[in-house]
Amino acid sequence: MAAGHGDRTEALERNDRRPVFMLTSGIGTPKYRNPQQAFGANFIRKACVKREPASLMCARVKYRKNQPGADAFEEDTGMSMLRKIKFTLLTSKPLLFFIYHFIRLYSATFRLTVENERTWFDHIESGGRVLLCVWHQQFFSAIRYFKKYHRYSPSLMISRSGDGEFIAGVANRTGWDTVRGSSSQGGREALGEMIAKLKKSSLAAHILDGPRGPAGIVKPGVIRLASASGAAIVPFYARADNAWYFKSWDRFMLPKPFARVTLRFGDMISIATPRNEEEFEYQRTSLETLMRHELKGLF
Repeated sequence: MAAGHGDRTEALERNDRRPVFMLTSGIGTPKYRNPQQAFGANFIRKACVKREPASLMCARVKYRKNQPGADAFEEDTGMSMLRKIKFTLLTSKPLLFFIYHFIRLYSATFRLTVENERTWFDHIESGGRVLLCVWHQQFFSAIRYFKKYHRYSPSLMISRSGDGEFIAGVANRTGWDTVRGSSSQGGREALGEMIAKLKKSSLAAHILDGPRGPAGIVKPGVIRLASASGAAIVPFYARADNAWYFKSWDRFMLPKPFARVTLRFGDMISIATPRNEEEFEYQRTSLETLMRHELKGLF
């Protein structure tokens, strides 16, 4: 079979079906659906011949070294492969096992003080529901201590990103039931799942400005989650007398070994179902104003 463009493409046809050509990035993602589009692009690496229902076959294409887009294509392909390798490494069971136990060992050096926990704990024991809320900057300090709540099978929403996959692996080993989604991807489905789990288990946690900020801005999901589940919001804060603050969007806080760390729970906040958009926004901004003063190095 002649595939067009002279001798630049060779394809082997095993049946009478017309082939469909696709340019791929080397990891199976189709970019172009015919030879004309492929050869008209500024860069070409590989073309694949696909038949329905036959399996996918690949045919090599002569690489046009002088095309101005070739370097960009190779760079994009390399970055995609690096992301794939990073994802595989970060989510491997041996690494997650090591990181989880390293975090527990590291956090055991903290000289920890916990304040105002009893009030909301009694609320759960008497049949109530609680939604613990924290800023992204401060959640690390609570990882080890929060394992004590595992008997409730509490839930936590984590993004579907590669970094989220890593964090979810650690959270699951801590006894928390992770729900995958965020405001940018799968948020509606994840929120519905969180509501159902919170109604059943009576305890959940929410990172107010995660996964990517902006820092110090309460996203609307926490108000919807609390009002739909009938849970009381309980803010919690982490402080350390000696800590590193990363140069990240949230100025992430990592207490230094043997630092004095305080986990302080705020008073319970009841969230009534808002009757309109103005009331909803008032609830959101009130929570934001209450908790924002505990952030360090941002405002």
